Amino acid sequence: MKRFTLLLSAMLLACATNLWAESKTATYTVASTSTVTTSGTAPSGSTATFKNTYTNDKEQLTKNNSMTLTLKGYTGYIIKGITLSMKSNKSNGAGTFSAKAGSTTLAEIANATIFSSWFDNTSYTTTYTDVHVTMSNDAYVIQENEDVVIKIAATTNSLYCQSFTITYELSSTPVPTLETLTITGTPDKTTYEVGETLDPTGLVVTGTYSEGDPKEITSGITWTFTPEVLATTTTAVQVVATVGTISSEAYSVPVTVTEHVVTPGTYSIDLNAGLYGLTTTGGNGTEQTVKKNDITITSGCTSSASNKTYYATDHIRYYTDSYLKLAVPTGYDITKIVFTAFDTDNWKGSITVSAGTYNNDAKTWTGVANSVDFSFGLQNRIKTIAVTYELHQDISVETPVLTAEDGKVAGGEFVEAFELTMTCATEEATIFYTLDESDPKTSETAQTYTAAITISETTTVRAIAKAGEEWSREATETYTKLVALTTMDEIFATATGAGSSTVTKYITFNEWVVTGVKGSYAYLTDGTKGLIIYTSSHGFVAGDVLSGTVSCDMSLYNGSAEIKGLKATTTGLTITKGGTAPVQTPAIKDLSAINTGSIISLSNLTYNGSVLTDVDGNAITPYNAFITLPTMTSGKQYNVKGVFINFGETKEIAPLAESDIQEVTTPSAIESAAVEMLVVKTIEN
Repeated sequence: MKRFTLLLSAMLLACATNLWAESKTATYTVASTSTVTTSGTAPSGSTATFKNTYTNDKEQLTKNNSMTLTLKGYTGYIIKGITLSMKSNKSNGAGTFSAKAGSTTLAEIANATIFSSWFDNTSYTTTYTDVHVTMSNDAYVIQENEDVVIKIAATTNSLYCQSFTITYELSSTPVPTLETLTITGTPDKTTYEVGETLDPTGLVVTGTYSEGDPKEITSGITWTFTPEVLATTTTAVQVVATVGTISSEAYSVPVTVTEHVVTPGTYSIDLNAGLYGLTTTGGNGTEQTVKKNDITITSGCTSSASNKTYYATDHIRYYTDSYLKLAVPTGYDITKIVFTAFDTDNWKGSITVSAGTYNNDAKTWTGVANSVDFSFGLQNRIKTIAVTYELHQDISVETPVLTAEDGKVAGGEFVEAFELTMTCATEEATIFYTLDESDPKTSETAQTYTAAITISETTTVRAIAKAGEEWSREATETYTKLVALTTMDEIFATATGAGSSTVTKYITFNEWVVTGVKGSYAYLTDGTKGLIIYTSSHGFVAGDVLSGTVSCDMSLYNGSAEIKGLKATTTGLTITKGGTAPVQTPAIKDLSAINTGSIISLSNLTYNGSVLTDVDGNAITPYNAFITLPTMTSGKQYNVKGVFINFGETKEIAPLAESDIQEVTTPSAIESAAVEMLVVKTIEN
């Protein structure tokens, strides 16, 4: 009987093991920008939420970007595999895949994955293709109150994810039940100002379970503070941690609370989605408000212009009918605001202000106001704002105004020496200034302003006016001298160092010629080397000769140096007409990206239906950038002249006229005989 009982137990155990190992699937599909539908067999209570949802029926992953999917309700299960329904807008796509339980941030996933993989499929096109990712995490059982957070990152091209199919099975290992919680430790921060709330970072929450040893809990915690808002009379906060339905006993945390102190000064603030606590570009068009350094910052747009404020990850785009509002506490005044453009090509100006004066060339507001509202009539992409504010003072003497020589200074930066003038609107006021950063009211180096001064090196100018016994507010400006790039070699090296990122540099154009124009592209050469200008409505035409020193945004585009935002109307740029670039006759093998924009002439090239090759087999592609190319016949030879363009790994030549492509003709037998007879006749004579 005993033997029979053991056998029956073994059989039941085997059956149970098979039951535990049974795999089930749940499919989560992007149904809309706010809805995820579930099909198949999902764990009881499971929900899924896509992050960064892009369109109504798919999730877009641009190159080097990522998305997350958070699954809830998988306690006690093991994730065995995932099928991704993906497609790409290119001929191929690839990416990485990782997941972690008990985490809600991408950084935590990267640091502690429970499984990860890399996927690749060269057949991604315009249709969805299933990509199977097999997991190796049999040892990990998802614990109570843990979510599964999955991250997918595109590594080549843009990928689109339509759905996730999760294969899972219930673990044969029971999940311990949480019974009690205990709080220990000291918070990292114990000193606060009035109105703040306790930060529990540093406190340790330990859970005891029905089975197994106690363990630290790091996620799924809900904190309760008494009092929630701190006052000067608060000496301790009672803290309670709750996980699921289990709460800890109150834990007392001693704190010191002081009155809030406003510290005026100059503060540079990055404008981006993160400033407003947006993890994505969500909230576009809606009003968002945040306080930094006691400066209240509000962005939004009028109700009739919905979605006209775009909160990007590294800047904010303000379109027509959008606004930016800045305010400081009562009793303080804003005296200066400086904008930094995200990219100058998308800085359109047309900005009006509620108070003070705004100079769009310097992207600077000056005045005295407790709050300033900026209204936008065109698109402007702002990366940072630098706000200066001070304690309010009833001052009758106007603040001096520092004015740089027109066109010589951009945003406080200059290349050539310039004249700086100082004026004060208060009659009979005397202006005192220093150039060594010392206080112009008390410094022994302070000078009395009588005439324009020359600034030739990096200098901080501090100026203040005095009328009778009363002083004005101080005006301060720092002028930074930059070294301009003067050769194509310097420009190419700088662009190569920047890569796909954009850097701003001064460039001195030394009678360089525009060789060709196609839409937003203009090609420029110094005679042998060159670059690309890429700006919508740039206004350049072939034959323009560019001179002058100008601030330019630049980067690398398909291997060639590219300038963005430069226009024929850019301040500091001088243009003369009718220029011609010398024609170069290089070997194809010697041409590279630094030669883009130069005029070249190549002889005796054989056409094979798509490219032209020389006798050594070096190839160059005829490109219809400026004209419709005349028909060429495979097997025949041609002499070709045009603008050289290096496009990645491809060398191209773009003729400017049909006459720039000439077929190489072989003399006929009669013509050859006539020439031979003429030579003989000449010798006889």
